Amino acid sequence: MPRVGAAAFAGQGELAFVSASRLYLLDGTSSGRPARLHRVSAPTGAVAPAFSHDGRWLAFLVAPRQPYPVVSDQMGTLWLARADGADARPVLANAGPFSWSPTSDVLAATVYTPAGRAGLCELGPSTAPRLVPGAGGQAQWSPDGRELAFAGMAGSPPGHFTGLLETIPATGGKPTILYRSAENGLVLLGWWPDGRGLLGWLDEQDSASIAADGLPLISVPLSGRHTAKLGRTLVHPSFVSASPSLRIVAVAAGGGRELWDDKTILLCYLTGGCMPFPGGVPGPTNLDPALAPDGLTMAFVHGAGSGLPSNFTQASLRAWYATRQLWVYSLTGGNPGVLKAAGTFAADPTWSANSQQLLYVRNDGLWLINIGGGSPARIVPSLFRGAWPNYFYYVDWPDQFAWFSG
Repeated sequence: MPRVGAAAFAGQGELAFVSASRLYLLDGTSSGRPARLHRVSAPTGAVAPAFSHDGRWLAFLVAPRQPYPVVSDQMGTLWLARADGADARPVLANAGPFSWSPTSDVLAATVYTPAGRAGLCELGPSTAPRLVPGAGGQAQWSPDGRELAFAGMAGSPPGHFTGLLETIPATGGKPTILYRSAENGLVLLGWWPDGRGLLGWLDEQDSASIAADGLPLISVPLSGRHTAKLGRTLVHPSFVSASPSLRIVAVAAGGGRELWDDKTILLCYLTGGCMPFPGGVPGPTNLDPALAPDGLTMAFVHGAGSGLPSNFTQASLRAWYATRQLWVYSLTGGNPGVLKAAGTFAADPTWSANSQQLLYVRNDGLWLINIGGGSPARIVPSLFRGAWPNYFYYVDWPDQFAWFSG
């Protein structure tokens, strides 16, 4: 069992994390005693843990071992467990990306047929999987839990085809086509926080090579009246953060698959129009934007730019991570400032529900810091065993942990 910061995590909610391919749960729901650590009885290869809307259940994938840990959508067997790790069991084979309903204990999960076709299943702790008629592939729930959105395609590439963004009632039915793009694929990111539109990437020519260097991020209102482009980003959810309380998104924009290659953060309105940070922002590489739940503050990571070795060895990766620091910016005014106490090797800041604390990656571990001051506390010593798997310096930290802070 890993040696966790049980005392420091007291009163901080529930943390699911993968360490050396094993899944653990750290229960810090009581503020009066140290957090309790549980190991989930599941095979090695756990990835992508996610809590249900009320924190009572945990879903995760168990993926087969691969010769190289590719940074991409995982595929394996979907498992469910209680929030304390009990009753862990497999519930869906040949599963891919999944998401919890924001209002009930129901999952929407991609499922693949032996022929490789993608369908969509709904299931829960007490309900058997059922196919959602008319839907296919990865889906995201609307904020009210009544609809699902997914990306589809009419025709087959290469040749004449059309990418689609579609919505469908959660119970199934006839899809509504919200957006079409001829000769381009589409990648769904998610809904606007108020449920009035969708965010996604325009997959130019449905080309994996083009996508590796970034795709245009588009914002599509449900009215279908005006689709806005919000910059070009790499196709990772951690490059975009939507504010639950404001109609803005923070976008780590910039082309090029190397993370240090001229990435900058823009603040964009969902209906279109972006603005850069004010003066005082360091350049040239700013990543991992995270808007606080109260909409008043944003955390992000600043790292060195070009001039570093590009051989993608572990030594080069660590050398670049040594330049990465955690910064915060108040949207009510002022210039961004570095959280020096947070140290270097920083990645993937995640806010607490009260917008006062950040859980973040530091040198392969998880640390907790109060943005009002004080020293950080190490909560988890390490996530990966040995080398960190990377794709042009992108490390899939978000798939290694989930935090339910209330």
